[in-house]
Amino acid sequence: MLVGSPHEQAWKAALRQLMETEWADVRDRSEWSDERFTPQVYQQVISGKPRVAGALAGLEYFKIPDAAQRVPVYAAHTQDLLIRLIEENRFDAYPDALRFVMAVRGSGVPVSRRPRPRRTPTYAAPDPPRHVRRAGRPLLRLPPAGPGAGRPARRRPVGTDFEHGKPDPEIFVTSAGELRIVPEDCFVVEDAVSGV
Repeated sequence: MLVGSPHEQAWKAALRQLMETEWADVRDRSEWSDERFTPQVYQQVISGKPRVAGALAGLEYFKIPDAAQRVPVYAAHTQDLLIRLIEENRFDAYPDALRFVMAVRGSGVPVSRRPRPRRTPTYAAPDPPRHVRRAGRPLLRLPPAGPGAGRPARRRPVGTDFEHGKPDPEIFVTSAGELRIVPEDCFVVEDAVSGV
């Protein structure tokens, strides 16, 4: 993961907004509270799942009545918030992750990535590598670093819509196929528990 994405913030804020407005009538019949929606709950219950599956898992975890019927509203509200947070640049790149990717690209290892909605994340963290001195430079336009610098990196984006979500290997096998590499010769950098 290159950036501290606002996914957790979007999931938590969306549920808070719903529970304090249109779902306020079921609040006392659930186990939800804003304090209970911790980073651990996000990582263990929602993170890494397809949007609908993540929404259902979150609603069931907090025992929200009629969870299955509420999934479309929660999922859509979360997505709207996520896109807004991304458009507002409410995320930062992790300096060590970026250095690692640049070193991998510079060594000639092909890199595949999962695209993010609408925008390319930018590097805005302090102490950028020497190749990235200007804050806001798009991450995916960075030049390769290290041996073989200057050669174009082979990167074929992989779509975000898959029939099966993590932990199903479909996204990883598809990425390997896009790079024309057998899965046994790949390594994956993964941040979601369900992906690991």
